[in-house]
Amino acid sequence: MHQKQELEAWLSPRFSPEHVNLRFISSLVLFAESVTFAPDVEAALNSATQSFQAAQRTYGPAPPPAPAGHARN
Repeated sequence: MHQKQELEAWLSPRFSPEHVNLRFISSLVLFAESVTFAPDVEAALNSATQSFQAAQRTYGPAPPPAPAGHARN
C-alpha cells in the first residue's frame, strides 16, 4: 500500500468529509515537541484560520469529494 493510501486509511475514521478532503492530503508531519513560530507568523496563521472559518460561514462547508476519476463541474 502506498503512503497516501495508508494515510487516508488512518485518517478517514477520524475525520468526516466535512472536516477534510483526504484526496488533497499527501503526507503528514508529526513533531516530537511543541512548535513555536515567530510572533508575526503566529498572527498570520491565526488570521488565516479565521478567514477559513468566515468563508465556511458564508459559503457553507465544502461539498463532499467527487469519486476518484470523476471531475466536478
